[in-house]
Amino acid sequence: MEDIKETIVFATILIISISAIIYSSYNTAVREHSQLKEIRDNRSDLEATNSKIREDLKNIHANLDQIEANLDLIKKEIEKKQKQKE
Repeated sequence: MEDIKETIVFATILIISISAIIYSSYNTAVREHSQLKEIRDNRSDLEATNSKIREDLKNIHANLDQIEANLDLIKKEIEKKQKQKE
């Protein structure tokens, strides 16, 4: 009878231990899944931001080219006026 009680106690402890390991593994998997989803969402946001930054840089370069062209025109006008004064 004593052996049966010890076996039941051992089996109970074993079942509780295995259940705890499974529960912990499940919680870890759920947490990792949640983190992966957050990483995917952040990556999508970063890609959208990166695309917007690239577009902004193209616009900045276009504006700089326009400014450079305007400066060249101003420079030519100044040179033209200086030649007229001479």
